Amino acid sequence: MLEFDFTLSRADFHLAAKATVPSSGIVGLWGESGCGKTTLLRCIAGLETVEGHCLFNGKAWLRKENAQSLKPQARGIAYVFQDNRLFPHLTARNNIEYAFKRRLKSTVRAEAETNNGLSPDDIITLLDIRHLENRFPQQLSGGEQKRVAIARALASQPSLLLLDEPLTGLHQSAKQDCLAALEAINQNINISTVFVSHSFNEMARLAEHLLIMQDGTIIANDKLTALSHLIDSPFNQGTEAASVLDAELYDIDTEYGIATAIIGKDISFQIAGYNQNVQEKSALANKKLRLHIPAKDVSISLEKAKHSSILNIVPCKIAEIELRDQTSAIIKLSLGGQYLLAMITRKSLDTLQLKPNMQVFAQLKSISLLENRH
Repeated sequence: MLEFDFTLSRADFHLAAKATVPSSGIVGLWGESGCGKTTLLRCIAGLETVEGHCLFNGKAWLRKENAQSLKPQARGIAYVFQDNRLFPHLTARNNIEYAFKRRLKSTVRAEAETNNGLSPDDIITLLDIRHLENRFPQQLSGGEQKRVAIARALASQPSLLLLDEPLTGLHQSAKQDCLAALEAINQNINISTVFVSHSFNEMARLAEHLLIMQDGTIIANDKLTALSHLIDSPFNQGTEAASVLDAELYDIDTEYGIATAIIGKDISFQIAGYNQNVQEKSALANKKLRLHIPAKDVSISLEKAKHSSILNIVPCKIAEIELRDQTSAIIKLSLGGQYLLAMITRKSLDTLQLKPNMQVFAQLKSISLLENRH
């Protein structure tokens, strides 16, 4: 577990952040710009003079009772800053090898190597940057520099990887490459990661656990899927409100490129555009999937339509209703042990006389597959 309780005051900012999160997988740290995400990350790394305490897997990095703080270099942390900070006189490979050679020669390193015993070649292969290894940083694009910076961080064999908005400023293609690299790390290396972003879509794709930060304080701490459907959460306030659901792959219709995913015992969704190789069909059985469903693409009906082009019409129960303004409302729907958000007009709400605990049908116009979760 990673446990912290930090207090830090500046002329124009106050941090009072307290949380306990899993020390496995990816923990997302989400918040609007200026809320204190980077400051909190620097506190965890030991780069700020701060009051409080911090423990990682039972080891004290900062003790409140005597203000004793373990030095940053003794914590077994790798930190990927927003500006990458690659050595300009070294090639991509040499940057990675430099970190590998300087990895900690201590108990911290021994603990880290049980999670990550990868060589520079292993890391280069894992992150698919073999074609970049002989280039200097100035010869790399922003996305390529970011992947090399992440590779260098992994080469130091850390116990904890801190990523400070690694996708900021990247164009869509570069962003997808970096997301794929981070997914590869999560699926192949047993390493704790804290991933900072102000994009909920990035969080939804990567994180299992989520911290929501506002004005220097942690205001929510739970599994990402549990927080994604909260009507009053900051990222569900606008038209981008959406639900994130965990599902299992059940079947693939190779003729139409449609996957059937199961939620709970008997709720199924059909996902168009699933293009896995036919030969992989049996191997993909029961694969974990994560689904992203925009609230504006969910409508509600009192009866199940018999003749419709909409593939996904599922039974559910109204759990909560919130009026957003004079024209719209957001509905929280319960299905298969999870929740789905629907954004509808006030007129529809009144016409259908919708109320909590009513049994209805949700009609889903679109579902995005965020990733295969191994």
